[in-house]
Amino acid sequence: MEKQLEKQIKKFNRIYVIELFVIAAVIITLATLKLLNIIGKSQNFHHVFNIITTIAAIYIIADFVWLCFSKPRQKRNSWFDKISLLPFAISLLVFDIICFIKWNEEISYYSLFVSIAFYYIAAIYIAQGVYHLAFKPAPSIVEAATQEFNKQKENERVESEVRSLIKKVLGRGAKILCPLKGGMMNISYIVRNSKGKKYVVYISTEQANEMVDRPLEKEHQKIASDLGLTSKNVYFDTERGIKINEYIDGTSIDKIEDVDYQKVADLFKRFHASKKLSKADYNPFERFVNTYEKEALEFSKDVDPKYKELRTFLFRYRKYLESQKKALCHNDAQRSNIVRDLQGNYFLIDFEFVGNNDPIYDIGTFGNALVSEGRKLLDFYFEKPTKDEIKRYYLWRIYISLQWYNVAIVKHYRGEGEAHGFDFLAVAKHFLDNANDAYNSFENELK
Repeated sequence: MEKQLEKQIKKFNRIYVIELFVIAAVIITLATLKLLNIIGKSQNFHHVFNIITTIAAIYIIADFVWLCFSKPRQKRNSWFDKISLLPFAISLLVFDIICFIKWNEEISYYSLFVSIAFYYIAAIYIAQGVYHLAFKPAPSIVEAATQEFNKQKENERVESEVRSLIKKVLGRGAKILCPLKGGMMNISYIVRNSKGKKYVVYISTEQANEMVDRPLEKEHQKIASDLGLTSKNVYFDTERGIKINEYIDGTSIDKIEDVDYQKVADLFKRFHASKKLSKADYNPFERFVNTYEKEALEFSKDVDPKYKELRTFLFRYRKYLESQKKALCHNDAQRSNIVRDLQGNYFLIDFEFVGNNDPIYDIGTFGNALVSEGRKLLDFYFEKPTKDEIKRYYLWRIYISLQWYNVAIVKHYRGEGEAHGFDFLAVAKHFLDNANDAYNSFENELK
């Protein structure tokens, strides 16, 4: 394993060194063109150049000072790289100050100095490349290569586990077809048995297992399956959150444009009309305070002011929302959890968060991408929604966005972005923006 990791580091390091040499070649070309006065002759060019290089020089110096006092940065950066840049930054800053003093004067040695500075920085990049290639890879490259190596090994381990499981459950001829991308709470694979029948294997993340009652999820999925609203489950490990469901041959509707909103509304109505309620209420606000928000605050106390503002507004309506009549709800009925099969039928998938709740909550979850999509579905669900129903939609939409904002923050600080291919800070920003859109729509529509 150590040799494999070493190969990975060398591969990443070679790519990094090549990038340094290419950058150096570009800088040498620019320096030569400047020395020959082919480019950058005008005074305006000089002024812009001085402003940009002043900012760059200050950044390089500040970055070095930060490195001196930050142990985490010392682990991720090369002292050789940072120290070699200092003379360049200091000399450039001094030159820029002289240029600012003589702002409207012609400096005879301007082109010569700039060219020499460019040649120097090119020489630094070449020296850094040689150093890292011959002696020691940059710590950031080692870290990136190690992360990629660990990710590959984890994927291999999971796939090995899946192969063993499907042979046990589906028979010896069972095979993995491909990973199923998407989803913040599961790692999923499409598999098939020896007869060609397809299934989906779900392996839950650690965070999901902490948040989900698996025995209840198994019961809820059976209710939906008996109602014809989802596929049949053939294996469920309630301890580890691993399950195998029959595959619905189709496409999740987050990937299609011609969504039949009436069919989605009817799908929701059939689930909400189930005579079998859950053994547990969903209790959104308790979950929010005691789980989602609590975990996020454990990782970061630096809360966005917009989040605080929207949270304060939402919690004014807590008792009002909690007083609504409850039905069996999916509670995560976003577009990615609804599949349209090849015959145009619509199905629900992923029943991790099912519980008794206000049915409009499900319509709220449908607006995860765009608030307007959930609002459109509200019209199909009720035909002519009342002011109260519209009000509840927007309030639940704000709640759901703030909830997923917290989940994304936790996943970012847990380092789950690499495993899932998500920029979780970007996901958090999306949901905060979504909550703000819902608030603005609430204000505009319910005036």
